[in-house]
Amino acid sequence: MGITTLGVLLIIAGGLLLADRWGYVDFRALASTWWPLLIVVSGLALMRDRSTRWLGALTALFGLLWQLNRLGLLPGGWAKAFWPAVLILLGVYLVLRGAAPGREAYEAGTTFTGATLFGSRSHVVRSAGFRRAQVTTLFGDTALDLRETRLDPDGAYLDLVAVFGDIDVVVPADWQVVVRTASILGEVHDRRAPKPPGPGPVLTIGGAAVFGDVEIRS
Repeated sequence: MGITTLGVLLIIAGGLLLADRWGYVDFRALASTWWPLLIVVSGLALMRDRSTRWLGALTALFGLLWQLNRLGLLPGGWAKAFWPAVLILLGVYLVLRGAAPGREAYEAGTTFTGATLFGSRSHVVRSAGFRRAQVTTLFGDTALDLRETRLDPDGAYLDLVAVFGDIDVVVPADWQVVVRTASILGEVHDRRAPKPPGPGPVLTIGGAAVFGDVEIRS
């Protein structure tokens, strides 16, 4: 889920809240019934990239089944087994994730997309002309190491979205970095030592931290 998708969701939520204040809809009733659609939308957004297509499909399917369960459209036997099955599958997933080390990926291209869900992942970027990356973390932790990277002469952009998770970005100490990351009930920490503007390409870091944290350090 990139910053554009998150922005669209916030616009919809704000519009519904405004309609609730004016007495046109009951926002609380709508949210309690239809909120699993947010999981579906997140899954569909992940499916846009080939590297996260399967994760997106599973996320969207899970959200759809949850929505059908909320609406009472699942058959009786399936409805009764839904929550126990969810707890069992989530428990198995967490046990397997806890037994396995965090995944590490090496990125050599000028662009890449990464997503982490209920786990940890590390991206080590070794690019000779890095331009853009989109990294999303949902209920997980992601580390992004750019110390072995050279930026494109026109600069580069990081789109970071941390939802109930953390993203840690490490950059070379001599880079020019502009931080434009928004925080929504989350925190963005820039741990780098102050550096005066100078020549050379600039790395711009955007996105949002929603109930999560983004940390930039050298």
